[in-house]
Amino acid sequence: MIPRTFLTTVTVVAVVASSCLAEEPLINVTSIHGAAMRMDGRLDEVAWTSATPVILTQQSPHPGAASPYITTLRVVADQNNLYFGFTCTDLVTQA
Repeated sequence: MIPRTFLTTVTVVAVVASSCLAEEPLINVTSIHGAAMRMDGRLDEVAWTSATPVILTQQSPHPGAASPYITTLRVVADQNNLYFGFTCTDLVTQA
């Protein structure tokens, strides 16, 4: 059984995230069981590849417009934790 606090957290996160997006997409949370997640800044666990990506849109100065900086959000959860993975792409890098 999923704890009530977990469901509340997922609901709050989905509402906040959808209010930050130009459209209101459903944010799917991928459930993982028995998979170890490492907090190492890399999204190379199998759980991240199976999570549905959500591409975030620009909020300022043109809400809803495509952003030159592509940011993708993925959400996975196990029985005790909710994980957010962001992939941020900066097209202009300085040497």
